[in-house]
Amino acid sequence: MEKKCYETEIIFPPPLTNLIRIITGIKAGGSRDKARVKLNQWYQKEIYCQIRKLAERNDFDLIHAHDVLAANCLCDAFPNKPLVLTVHGPLSREALMLNKGSQAYLNYLEEQEFNAYNKAQLIIAVDSEQKRIICEDYNVNPEKVRIIYNAVDTDFFSPKEKKEVQGFAENLFFLVPRRLVPKNGVDVAVRAMKYIKSDVELWVAGDGEERENLYRLTCEQNLKSKIKFLGFVDSEEMVDLINRSLGVIVPSVPVCGVVEASSISALEGMSVGKVVIASKIGGLREIIKEGQTGMLFEAGNAQQLAYLMQFVIDNPDYAQTIGKNARSYVIKNYSTDIWIEKIIAVYKEALASKL
Repeated sequence: MEKKCYETEIIFPPPLTNLIRIITGIKAGGSRDKARVKLNQWYQKEIYCQIRKLAERNDFDLIHAHDVLAANCLCDAFPNKPLVLTVHGPLSREALMLNKGSQAYLNYLEEQEFNAYNKAQLIIAVDSEQKRIICEDYNVNPEKVRIIYNAVDTDFFSPKEKKEVQGFAENLFFLVPRRLVPKNGVDVAVRAMKYIKSDVELWVAGDGEERENLYRLTCEQNLKSKIKFLGFVDSEEMVDLINRSLGVIVPSVPVCGVVEASSISALEGMSVGKVVIASKIGGLREIIKEGQTGMLFEAGNAQQLAYLMQFVIDNPDYAQTIGKNARSYVIKNYSTDIWIEKIIAVYKEALASKL
């Protein structure tokens, strides 16, 4: 936005200092649902205070929220300002997937979603599946929803010469850059490794609630020597890991109505010029042209994934060609320069409709 000469202010999620008091309330006998609602309300209060302070210093024209909790409190605070809301996926279904909250709490989150979708001037869905969910399940008018796929900084996530990357030739591995939650399907990649006969490894970059279960599965499959869990990896290290890898695996599965959107991890792998092997679901099948800019397999099918991994191992020239195609395709369609022009067009439309 600043490159386009627009003034912006970013409000980050507040630090979780009050979370300790809320957790203490749970241990003292308070219900988990009540604590979760209190945490959401505290989050909204902190967002409200931050934007009030910004408004005192300088007026603004438009609000762009990326979650429904922030959208609701900001719209209530500034009802005359147009609100654009990006939906990355339903919050209530994410909570259901992670088993966080009873039905009463899930109903509370759904109410937050219905309110935010109704209040927003325009909604940005990050793929057509997210638009379908918003319109069909939340009764949103399709005319107020715009599809803008996620994007990647193609200058930062770019191919490097082998000499530029430390340890480039030390290991042969596929990279799974995934948050360790059920919908990301990392267990599918782990199970695929038992079918791989070549001397390659699987490196998992990310952390989350499923780490213990995935480590247990790795031990059960006798794969401890072939799978590495790297934990959290920052962006700079991620670029090097992608460059060193044989390819990137995004093995997402639908869980509790949560479906992978236009995966940034997949776009990063493609931008670096690596072959991406991904599940044929949601936004993944929209951003990847099968056999041209990536490879797709049926979600949850570990044997099919293993077949594609082995094919990449046995056909390096083919994988390299797909990687080159993928980078060109991402630069043309999913770079941040392309993305910001689409975002600005939505802002202008929201401002015009508010007049």
